[in-house]
Amino acid sequence: MNSATNLESKIREANQEVVKRMVSSCCYLTDVKRAGDVIEGLKPHTIFHSGPHVDWKRMAGPMRSSMIAAMLFEGWAKTPSEAVRRAEQGEVKFDSSLDHNAISCLCGATSESMPVFEVENRTFGNKAYIALPELGMQFGRYDTKTLDNLVWVKEILAPTLREALRELGGLEMEPIISQALLMGDECHDRTVAASCLFQRTIAPSVVNVTDKKTAIQVLKYMAGIDLFFLWPIMARAKAVADAAHGVEYSTITSFLAGNGTEMGLKVSSLGHQWFKAPSPRFYVAKYNEGFSDKDSNPEVGDSILVDMQGLGGGAMAAGIAHVLSTGDSADDAIRYSKEMMRISVGKNSYFRIPVLNFEGTPVGVDIRKVLETGISQVCAVGIAHNKPGVGLIGFGMVRVPMACYQSSYEAFNKKYNG
Repeated sequence: MNSATNLESKIREANQEVVKRMVSSCCYLTDVKRAGDVIEGLKPHTIFHSGPHVDWKRMAGPMRSSMIAAMLFEGWAKTPSEAVRRAEQGEVKFDSSLDHNAISCLCGATSESMPVFEVENRTFGNKAYIALPELGMQFGRYDTKTLDNLVWVKEILAPTLREALRELGGLEMEPIISQALLMGDECHDRTVAASCLFQRTIAPSVVNVTDKKTAIQVLKYMAGIDLFFLWPIMARAKAVADAAHGVEYSTITSFLAGNGTEMGLKVSSLGHQWFKAPSPRFYVAKYNEGFSDKDSNPEVGDSILVDMQGLGGGAMAAGIAHVLSTGDSADDAIRYSKEMMRISVGKNSYFRIPVLNFEGTPVGVDIRKVLETGISQVCAVGIAHNKPGVGLIGFGMVRVPMACYQSSYEAFNKKYNG
């Protein structure tokens, strides 16, 4: 067997192992905890953000807003201007959530006092964390309403969900995701069915563990966020990605995220290096009234990790109705799923797409297949305003820059071909 054939055999075996780890991961939403107690490296005066690491100077406007909100929430600053000054002087440190055992939604900051969902990958024994759902700070706002809501989430929502999840003994996530795909979700930007299934499951425990007034508040809050279950889905994606990372000779992307300045990916066999390119803009988008492309920040957020594992853009054929939010067509949704199948190594037979004859969702995007076909991964995303303090202004679609795949492939060749 010559060296080229031997390398190809090793790549094939490695990629099969990565797909096996992704598909076999059984994840449970188990608890709500204090971020500083469970997230590695999250020290006082440190804030974790989405995407590859970016310093304050290069940080996009909406992400800066999220960092400001976290500083105000923690009491590290009394005013937004003081928060900016402290950041500029290096008194607050910033780091990537994904470089630790956490993940961040859109612009979302994670600081030590915030409550986080805990998701456990019971197949491989690792855990991942994400700040609880709220639609202010995580979408780039720091107004009084946002700060008040952060306090309510910490003091009311968090302890109620903590006790409810503990009463349940944890909640297995794959059955909810599987059923939601059959009900019209793509399980990224459209999680209406998944959120309803979650709320139906946890509601009796919420009623059992708290008083009537609090239970009504918590249930109304969850019912008011169609995307509520996206947060646990994201933490699951992180727990799955960690399990799939670190397989020698694999050419599969294990991580994908953006910080609003750069988008980056990691390859399972290439350690913790991010392969980055400028954050892409939206090639199709649908904006809230009064906003347009000129108001949008380039892609920002860790939620595209969900797409990399076959949900979101890969499952758009299951969530065809989401095109009403992005401006695409139903034919586009089906095409996206088929494209993702062309650049992926395997399929998840547990997560099925009805309109494609119940085929499994694509799993294991291969950097070589991307470069061979010229098809870049497609991602369904929320759109943040490019100015601090405004928030979410629409939904759209982006493609991962080909430069990320090219540079990662070059690094792979250098490592394994010398």
